[in-house]
Amino acid sequence: MIEPNDVHLILSPALKDGEWEGDMKLTIAHAGFPDMSDDDAETMMYAAYKLAASMPFCISNSDVSERLEEYTAELLDEEMEHHKKGAVVEREGNVITLNFDTPCEGNG
Repeated sequence: MIEPNDVHLILSPALKDGEWEGDMKLTIAHAGFPDMSDDDAETMMYAAYKLAASMPFCISNSDVSERLEEYTAELLDEEMEHHKKGAVVEREGNVITLNFDTPCEGNG
């Protein structure tokens, strides 16, 4: 569900005969009636377009693409490490006790 102030970037795979060929379509979606000022809504849309523009920009600028790939890999590593820490509190036989008290609780 798109909330009034949300702006979504939607990646859709380009499929041929049910197989992904590696290309994708990027769509920007929004509700169209934000509960914020016009200036704030424009800032949100600008941020979405800036994120969307980074993909074709990286294709034309391999040095930027490589730096962004390194940064993205670091973020993913940190995220995976965060999920590993504290999720499993205890294991006893076939019983696993999990900890769902994470910083994103209630925000995910």
